[in-house]
Order: sequence, then C-alpha cells, then structure tokens
Amino acid sequence: MSFRIVTASGLAVFLILACRSDRPTPVDPISAMQCLPETCGGGGGGGGGGGDPGYPTSDPDPTAPGIWVGINMGLSRCYSPTGAGINDADIDRFDDWCEKWIANDFRPSLRPNYYDCDLRMEPAWSVKYFPASGVIRVGYWLSYYNDCGNQHAFVCNMSQPWQSDCMGHDGDSEFIVVDLRYNAPTDHYVLQRAFMSAHYGSGSSTDYSTNLDYTQLEFPEKYQGYPRVWVALGKHANYPTQGLCNAGAIFGTDTCTDNTAENQMEFIWSRNVGSPSNHMLNCTPAKPEMQYFRPGTECYWDAYDPNQQPPPKRFFGWWWQDGANPYAGGANPYGIPLRQVFEPVSMPAGRDPSLF
Repeated sequence: MSFRIVTASGLAVFLILACRSDRPTPVDPISAMQCLPETCGGGGGGGGGGGDPGYPTSDPDPTAPGIWVGINMGLSRCYSPTGAGINDADIDRFDDWCEKWIANDFRPSLRPNYYDCDLRMEPAWSVKYFPASGVIRVGYWLSYYNDCGNQHAFVCNMSQPWQSDCMGHDGDSEFIVVDLRYNAPTDHYVLQRAFMSAHYGSGSSTDYSTNLDYTQLEFPEKYQGYPRVWVALGKHANYPTQGLCNAGAIFGTDTCTDNTAENQMEFIWSRNVGSPSNHMLNCTPAKPEMQYFRPGTECYWDAYDPNQQPPPKRFFGWWWQDGANPYAGGANPYGIPLRQVFEPVSMPAGRDPSLF
C-alpha cells in the first residue's frame, strides 16, 4: 500500500493512491502534479473537482480477466475529449497518471535465453487512446545495447548469401505493442492483442513479427493481463510461444530452447516517449552509470517523418554512431515502428503462425 501527502490550504491531506500490496516502488519520484484530479484535490489542466465517492477502493472482481489498475482509473476518468480536467503533458487527451500505471501493469514478462550474450537494455514506453474504437495501445521500446547474432545456428556458419542475416550489430530496436480495452463492469483493462517484433522490417521472407489475438498468447498471471514473451537467443526476436520461437527466422535459426528465467520488463516512469504532438523522450544519452561505456545519443523519433532532413541515424544502443565497435551497422530507428505499428488505427497484420 502506498500513500502521498499533499498540502492544501495549510492542511496535510493523506490521499490513498493505490490499495494494492503488489505495487512496485517507482524508480524515480512522481510529482503530485502527475496525479488524477481527485488525488490532487482538484483538476489539473482545467479543474474538475473531486472524484466520485462511489469508485472501488480494491479490485471489484479479482477473478475476472484483465487487470484492475487502481482507484478511479477507469476510462471516463483517464480520457478527456478536450484535454480539460486531466494532466496531459504529451497532448494526447489521455491522463499522464493513467498512462504510467496502465503501461506499468501491462509491461510484458520477458523469457530470454540463458546463454544470451547481452540482455542489457534501457526500455522506453508510450500510450495512445483511439476513441472511435475504444482501444488503448501501449508500446514497449526495449532498446537493447547489442544484437548478438545467430552464429549458434549451423546454417549461419556457412558461406552463403543469407549469412548476413545472421550477423549481430550494435543496438537492437526490438519492441512489443499491446492493444487493451476497458471493461466497465469489472473495472479492468483487458489485453486484446499483441504485436511482437521479430526481425521487423527485414523483408517479407525474413520478417517473423506477429500480430495475434489474446487467445493465441500466454499469460503468466491473469488471463488477458500482461503477456509472456519468448526472446530468441542472440537476436532478441520476440515470440508469443516457445514453439513459434524455435521455428522462427529464416531457416529456423531462432531458438528459445534454453529460456528458463522470466521477469517483467524494467519500467522507468520518466521514459515515456510521448506522442507526435510532444516528444517527451527523444534524443537522450544512456543512463548515467553507462555513459562512459555507451557515450552515444539515441533519438526515439528519428525516421518518424519518412522525409526527415538531415537523414535519420540508425539505433546503435548508445554506442558511437559511426559504428566504431566491431559490431557495426546499427538497427532500424524507433521512429519507423512508431509510425508503422504504434500510431495507425490498425497495426500491420504480421506473419501468420501457420507460415512458420
């Protein structure tokens, strides 16, 4: 259980922000200005007064699919057609506090390979609401330091034209995007489908990214809650099941045979990339303790504009942009999946599992 003290008119008012014992401790402080109107004692961004005293203070239906995000966090509170009555730094009409908790609670559970050479990452995230369809879309931009390649596979050690597809490189711009809906009777957000990158944008014969309905996904805890993602050895391609991972990539070179550990993705409150209207996180250095080893800068919105000038740089995992590391080349910039997968009303179809 967590509490926040807000001072108003000289009085200390104790406000309950969450009544769940499983709330993680935030990585960095959250300002009181990032809360909902009733939590701040009156509307942010235009007023609005207190909340409805009838909202539930604990999960009203613990056995129902999906996740109860918290007190008075329903869609009618989180979305404002005009932006009034909410805190909306990214100017997308969806409350910042709601975005943080929804993105935190639905962050995927990653199941990587025990023998992977480098699982270090600096993940970012974003949230977008589509009023016409009722879809709340959450993007997780994993931001690995390295792609270690598929040299473990026999066919990747042959002198053949496809060998270049097996090579590693600086930076790995993998991502996972989930579509949610709000279920008012249960006060739960429920996962509807997930897009998982697997060699995204590499071409029709080598792109194994999937866009699957919730019935084809695995859920470690609550049904239609946060999804499990199988992470391929070396290349970090994302798959909804171990079987699809082991059949993934050209010539089946991806593998999840030794994927034993599992943890939810690291979540940092301040790493919201924002929206096309306000790039809250764009060109940024690596986290402070890594800047000596990773001295570069990465720009999450590079290539969002396909006509960008000067031309966008590739994603190098905060290494030098000139590719001085023996791992060269970099990965596609995140602006491409932001434009092609996250922002459109409908996500790309992805590869049908029957074609693996």
